Amino acid sequence: DQNEINNQLNKIENIPTNLDINFTNNLNYKDESIKIKITPNLIKRKYPEYKRIIILENKLPNPYINLIPLAILLISAITYLLYKIRKLNTKEITQIIQKLNDLLPRKSYLKITKNNESPEKITDNAKVSDYILLERLGTGATAVVYKAQNIKTRNIVALKLIHKHLFSENWFQERIQNEIEINKILTHPNIIRMLDYNLSDNQPFIAFEYVQGKSLSKIMEEKKKIPLSETLEIWIQILEALDYAHQKGIIHRDLKPDNILIKENKIVKITDFGISKRIDKTLNITQDFVGTPWYMSPEQIKNQKTDNRSDIYSLGVIIYQMLTGKLPFETSENIYAVFKAHMFDNPISANITAESFYIPPDIEKIIRKMIEKDPKKRYQYCYEIIQELTPFLLTYSQK
Repeated sequence: DQNEINNQLNKIENIPTNLDINFTNNLNYKDESIKIKITPNLIKRKYPEYKRIIILENKLPNPYINLIPLAILLISAITYLLYKIRKLNTKEITQIIQKLNDLLPRKSYLKITKNNESPEKITDNAKVSDYILLERLGTGATAVVYKAQNIKTRNIVALKLIHKHLFSENWFQERIQNEIEINKILTHPNIIRMLDYNLSDNQPFIAFEYVQGKSLSKIMEEKKKIPLSETLEIWIQILEALDYAHQKGIIHRDLKPDNILIKENKIVKITDFGISKRIDKTLNITQDFVGTPWYMSPEQIKNQKTDNRSDIYSLGVIIYQMLTGKLPFETSENIYAVFKAHMFDNPISANITAESFYIPPDIEKIIRKMIEKDPKKRYQYCYEIIQELTPFLLTYSQK
């Protein structure tokens, strides 16, 4: 009897009026979705046989895609789970969705949309502006980076979600604006492209080109040492990207293996120009203490004026590490010992460090010049290194 059902339901407290769940299929089709609307009030132990509580709205413009069996599976799972719950709160709802996700294919996404959800608590498969978050790629002090898909273009991007609590600080706003302005300038095949940004949205973000591949640090971790022919190929691409940036008046200032990505087709992409600087046109220098200790130039460690020669030094350390499997200077966790080694110690012979892995003397000579303590004794420009390396490309490419 419907009246009896309604009378019983009126006695129940703290039950949500409805629960909206969206299911989206990510198989490169167009606009396919299933919306399931559930009224938990009607799912009680006393009325398990009441089946009309589920309303299914099916919007499938492509007739060849049949999601009905999956929808039935979802409906059964949701009905069972809600039948077991008397009082739903946010934590319990999250647990339900996690269980439902386990039932879905890897490329399907299930979420609850809450209008008052804090941008600081974004979870996988949530929606930010025009992007669906697919997978967390990394977390830093200032942002979280996700693999995401633009729901309009279907393009996959690396979406940098900026920590909102930092965005109220003037220094941080200046840094993000600097990153955006620099990335607008940089359009080179070996530099990650910025595709989109929005700083005025509820969740500030910057969208970058997504690279299907590995970081150089990951490759070195797997291989320990990288063959000379492969190193030369990567080396030249990095030099060309840096030479382009330097000609635009931009120095990276934090070049390290983590910021160098290698695509599956061996194309190199330099990323993270977040602390880069445009060289002052009057002074031709910048002065800030930034960088990663194991790859910082002596002038950076001393907090002195820096220019493109600091990037050349950092790259020299990276190339040395690629070929030998070790850093040229102190590898202690004591940051002061590392700084001291960069400023005063001479690098160990690459051939001694490499042990059985032979490095030609002419290649080692180039590396040593790149990591000279005095910037005046280093290569002054990246194109000079390219010119010296070019004759060796054919010689060593097959070795």
